[in-house]
Amino acid sequence: MRKFDTWLFAFVTLLAAIAAIGMFLGYYQHPEFLWRGDPSDRSSHFGLGLRLALALRNLDPAWFWYELEFAKLWPPVHGLILSVVLLAGGLDVRLGIIPNLIGWAATVSMTWVIARRFFADQITSIVAASVAVIFALASPAFRLLATDVMLECLGSALTALSIYFYMRTYRQPQNELNWRFLAITLTLLFFEKYNYWGLAIIALSLTHILQHRNEYIVRVRLWWQHAPRFVGAIALDPAVLVCTALVCFVLYIYCAGLQKIIVFGWQISVYPPENLITIAYAILYGRLAVAWFRHRQAIDAALGVAGRTIFYWHFLPVTVSFLIPRRLSWFLWVAGPTNTFSPQHNPLSGLLEYYHGLAEGFTVAPWAATLAVLLALIALTQWRKFAQECQATFVLVVTCSTLVILHPNHQARFLASWVFAVWICAGVGAALIFQFAMRRTNSPTVRAAVAGCAIAALALATGRTEPSPAAAGVAHQSLGPSEFDLLPAYLPDLADSTQIGLLRAEGGKADFLLWNAGLQCRCRIVSDWPGDLRDLSHDETVRRILSWVRNTDSEVIVGIFTPEDVTVNEWLIGAMKTQDRFRLVTIRAVPSHRAEVMIWRR
Repeated sequence: MRKFDTWLFAFVTLLAAIAAIGMFLGYYQHPEFLWRGDPSDRSSHFGLGLRLALALRNLDPAWFWYELEFAKLWPPVHGLILSVVLLAGGLDVRLGIIPNLIGWAATVSMTWVIARRFFADQITSIVAASVAVIFALASPAFRLLATDVMLECLGSALTALSIYFYMRTYRQPQNELNWRFLAITLTLLFFEKYNYWGLAIIALSLTHILQHRNEYIVRVRLWWQHAPRFVGAIALDPAVLVCTALVCFVLYIYCAGLQKIIVFGWQISVYPPENLITIAYAILYGRLAVAWFRHRQAIDAALGVAGRTIFYWHFLPVTVSFLIPRRLSWFLWVAGPTNTFSPQHNPLSGLLEYYHGLAEGFTVAPWAATLAVLLALIALTQWRKFAQECQATFVLVVTCSTLVILHPNHQARFLASWVFAVWICAGVGAALIFQFAMRRTNSPTVRAAVAGCAIAALALATGRTEPSPAAAGVAHQSLGPSEFDLLPAYLPDLADSTQIGLLRAEGGKADFLLWNAGLQCRCRIVSDWPGDLRDLSHDETVRRILSWVRNTDSEVIVGIFTPEDVTVNEWLIGAMKTQDRFRLVTIRAVPSHRAEVMIWRR
């Protein structure tokens, strides 16, 4: 039986690998289709991997560590994996999707493995796993994300692995190796993407509390008895008092909009107070570290095998990383309510956004989304029938669906890290229906034949349905001209320049320009720009540009002017005409983008 299970797993893994190779070959032939619209996020992700690869290739450890330290908004795991791919396969943008393809194939395989653990009966478990894998393989948005440089598919694979390792720890709670695998997976997920880690850690924590609720009730009662003395001692600790004062000052800076303070006649910039947040955290962390050193043996004994392993292999690396300046503030911004593009928070709009994302992107059609949701709800209503180790999948679905709706930043692609759990629940629901329908049939042949026909029908239905065109939007991919069309307008003029100034080349266009310049020279590119020019008057804009031109170390300035903001473009070009430090050498039109590229050289 074990041999048969191994062969089935190998077949699913091979199927996922073949599909991934096919998707890679399609992208390899036409990489320009991916780089359309505003490629800001994917340009940042590919740029980090490329810079890390170039630093290693050029044997420049200072540059390498600088890039690692700089990776705060998006942590460095994806970039590190991509850098290894680029070093092994060559510095080629067509290899940039390989980490996500690996993550996609791993998610499909883990979907199969997790779904099979819900049922002891082999045929029923195969029905559950097959239905889940069919939804995974057929998902248009998930396949598009697999052929991208974004963080979603690798985040999905690490989330699925964390669920799998948690299930293994439940069967062998004293096996330290399983807990270590879980801790390392969660650490990698944290350094892949903060919010995906947050969803996974909250779901697993809730699952663990539910499964050991009686034990936690006793602990809470004991803590409550000693809370007054304990809280009083903490509140009077000097380190806690200093930390509290700093936190209050940070809140005052944000509320009052304080920009600078004067200390002994010196003007000190305090906004944004990111370093103050790190200092407050470091003071509190140092105090806790001293307490831990004093009582280490007692703490280790109280934590037990599970808590001790999670503490050293997950909690410690994550908390130490917050000592890096500004990492904690970036983490709080990403996970907090200020990470939004909408001034109004409306959970109902979030619910509609994610439903459309599931119906138009992560399933082939609305009927498939409806079927998946109904089957998943059937499984959720019967959750008590399954072993406690399976509860993590149910809790993940409920927790993630609630939190992504409540968080103000609504983007349908945020389903990607946990939608595999919805597919697993759908598979479990289908297996429950199969189990009920076959309750009077003991013949394995009949049951296998019915299961095979049902699986084949679902596979045929999803395979024949044409995916919605909206799937590209769900996957954060755009139509229109490729950013590669802009390269001939400026890349030849940057061949001998390592210090590049940028005018109006904001967001994705700037990042795209810089990593292409680095790819061309195989070297480190230093960029400079005059800052955010939005909402400035004509006189302020001209003054900002002329001041920047006088002080910049750039060897060449690239201006990419699109028709979105004609007035500001005229101000910038007019300001550049009045200076004499740089001379205009090239003006090229790019009709596909309705853009004009100007090159100034010092």
